[in-house]
Amino acid sequence: MVLSAASTLALVTVFAAPDEDLQKVWKLVSSGLVSVTTLRGGSGFAVLIDSKGHFIIASSLVDSDKFTGVLGDGRRIILEVVNQDDFSQLTLLYSQDADGKVHLTPIRLATAMKPNDLVVAGLPSGPARGQWVSGERLGITKPSQRFIPLSELKFEKPTDRFGGAPVFNARGELVAIVGATLEPVQETANTDRVNGGATLPPAAKLETFGPVGLTVAYSASPSLLGRVVEGFEAPDHTPKHPTIGAFFSDSDGGGARVISVTPASPAAQAGLQADDTILKLDETPIENRFDLVKALFQEKVGNKVVLTIRPSRQSQLRKISVVIGSQLKSSVKKLEVADLQLNRSTPLKSVKLGLKH
Repeated sequence: MVLSAASTLALVTVFAAPDEDLQKVWKLVSSGLVSVTTLRGGSGFAVLIDSKGHFIIASSLVDSDKFTGVLGDGRRIILEVVNQDDFSQLTLLYSQDADGKVHLTPIRLATAMKPNDLVVAGLPSGPARGQWVSGERLGITKPSQRFIPLSELKFEKPTDRFGGAPVFNARGELVAIVGATLEPVQETANTDRVNGGATLPPAAKLETFGPVGLTVAYSASPSLLGRVVEGFEAPDHTPKHPTIGAFFSDSDGGGARVISVTPASPAAQAGLQADDTILKLDETPIENRFDLVKALFQEKVGNKVVLTIRPSRQSQLRKISVVIGSQLKSSVKKLEVADLQLNRSTPLKSVKLGLKH
């Protein structure tokens, strides 16, 4: 990345007449943002998440392991990549300069959002007003085709580039970082398989909807964002995402049918086998593979769950205990950008995914 000449505080002057709500939110968050510009011309913001000098940023804006950012008052700080979470496509940065040496205010994560709540996206061209549509939708990242929980938002500016933009609520809390690599899936789609947190569905298209001029955007859901930040703040700076290590499809009689089990995985250790059908996770009924993925997303790594299964070619049900494992997809101090088009702040509706696995 290279130096940005933009000032985060100055962005509120971009609109001819920014409304009161936008000004209020932008004032709340400006002291926790650092402006960055990529080597290839993309630009955006890193968000301060603690008082130790740690920031998070969309991985699509990262094309160097050490670079300079610009504070709202024009001062510059050195930012260094600590870790990248491939699952969410978020990157953890650290600045020794921000560790108590300059006045910055960490931005808290939002705890609850309701449909139609005001949201404000931080764009290089200025803050953009939007609305919260929903959280915990199911979606995919491409080209890895990983299945993750998404939030859906809509914004007033159809021509702006939202990929990688941090999004805040009316209290100035972080609710999302827009994914340039995310697409929703239809839960009735004829997907091929699901891997306790991964799937291979057909591609969906991002498109505008609603009144003329609104743009739909997607981000990691609040629960996923919270898990990533919690992992970044841990001693090893590594988010841990739940999995049991098996591939699934829908069962004709209801439930999630096991296609295959990864050797030495939690599922294998518990005795789960191909063609077994999962009917419950603890007390949660499993009608299809989507129900199973949703239930697994709610678990933490290390939790023990009880699966009610119908073994292959057997009518009698049985229960097995499975310890939730971790999908560790990160790259400490070493980043590879799979799709360099993302580094040009590609418009949201035409982005191509760049997740590495």
